[in-house]
Amino acid sequence: MLVAGGFVLILLWMLKVIELHIHPIIFLKEVYHFSIDFLFINFNAIQSRFANDYASLQNVIVITQKDGGSFIRLSTLLATGIVAFFVWIFRDQTRLLEVANQRKDTNLKDFQQLQEWATGNTKGNVALQISALHQLRNYLKGQYGEDFRRGAFEIFVSVLEDAHSEILKEVENNNITIKGAINKNPLAKQINRIAEEEWFNLLINHDFPTATISLVGVNLSGKYLRHRVYDKSLDLQKANLQGVDLKDIDLRKINFQGADLRHINFQKLDFQGVDLKEVNLQGANLSIVNLQGTNLQEVNLQDAFLWQANLQDANLMEANLQGANLMYANLQGANLMYANLQGTDLQEANLQSTNLR
Repeated sequence: MLVAGGFVLILLWMLKVIELHIHPIIFLKEVYHFSIDFLFINFNAIQSRFANDYASLQNVIVITQKDGGSFIRLSTLLATGIVAFFVWIFRDQTRLLEVANQRKDTNLKDFQQLQEWATGNTKGNVALQISALHQLRNYLKGQYGEDFRRGAFEIFVSVLEDAHSEILKEVENNNITIKGAINKNPLAKQINRIAEEEWFNLLINHDFPTATISLVGVNLSGKYLRHRVYDKSLDLQKANLQGVDLKDIDLRKINFQGADLRHINFQKLDFQGVDLKEVNLQGANLSIVNLQGTNLQEVNLQDAFLWQANLQDANLMEANLQGANLMYANLQGANLMYANLQGTDLQEANLQSTNLR
């Protein structure tokens, strides 16, 4: 109250001084004829009189004087009040910092416990692992602070890789589709669900490394897969993208170099101008797909089905096309230098200006 009183006094004083156009010291001496010892603000009086009546200043401020002796000047009072104010701010900020640190410690303990459960350290308890993964979604979003986002991201990447490794073993050993294997595996089903629902925080809204990530069987159809930094490509180099649904996506903003794109339905996908260097497309169905101008250097297209595919001006240098079906494909201007064409079906293919050296 003392601090507030000082500031209000200055305001009233300055208003009066400006109105009278006189020096402030002369104003104090000539109008009030007193030395100030202590100020106390009567807030009720301020509320009722402050608006228009400058003359009510003596009613607003209760002034106590001492007969004889020294008096505390206004400047001293205000200086003391300001110091007290900043001391109060410092103590308040210190307290807030202590509370924040306590909350962070609590969040850290919770995060470490969830990490233990989510990574499967509690053997055999899949339900607990799935529950922990869902709770970690808030950490991935940054709801408990930026400090936990990278840790949560790494946990999801690790679990995705482990779960998908089991899925691919199931596919190989039991002649089953990726989708069928995922539906039989509760952990894989749930981690894929999280990846589909949290695609923005998992792939886009950070600067963490996404190369080599496993997204086997994840449905990314219609997602806006562009990095948060304008015009920066989403890095999926050497990522395991087997069975991923990529329909209705602008693929030109994604770096697929060295990625595994087997078991993908490429129908209605536009790969025009996309860099697919060194990707694995073994056995892929690319019939009627637009691959015009696409970089397919060193791509594995063994046994791929490319019937009526548009490969005009595509770079297929050193590509493996062994056993591939290129019937009626448009290879005009394509570069097939050093490509493996053993057993390749080029029946009715357009080879005009194609480089076959």
